[in-house]
Amino acid sequence: MTRKARQHDTALQPISDTHPLEQDISFLLSDLRDLIRTAKGRAATVVNVELVLLYWHIGNRIGRDILKEERAPYGKRILSTLSKELIAEYGPG
Repeated sequence: MTRKARQHDTALQPISDTHPLEQDISFLLSDLRDLIRTAKGRAATVVNVELVLLYWHIGNRIGRDILKEERAPYGKRILSTLSKELIAEYGPG
């Protein structure tokens, strides 16, 4: 291949302003961000499931053990007392 032909071939190749390693890091960062977003989403889902189960178990225990499956008038007072105690210990929610 002549010198002129080689110059012509390199002139057709795109010239990148960034180093190949910088491109690799950019792709790696993008992949890592996706992994983090996915893990956070799964973690939030697991936490929500556990909270729903916790609240169900709390309600079930109150209904079964305290109210004896009946709607007693004192039930509201019991719930208020339990709520105040648990909020003081664990915070709201």
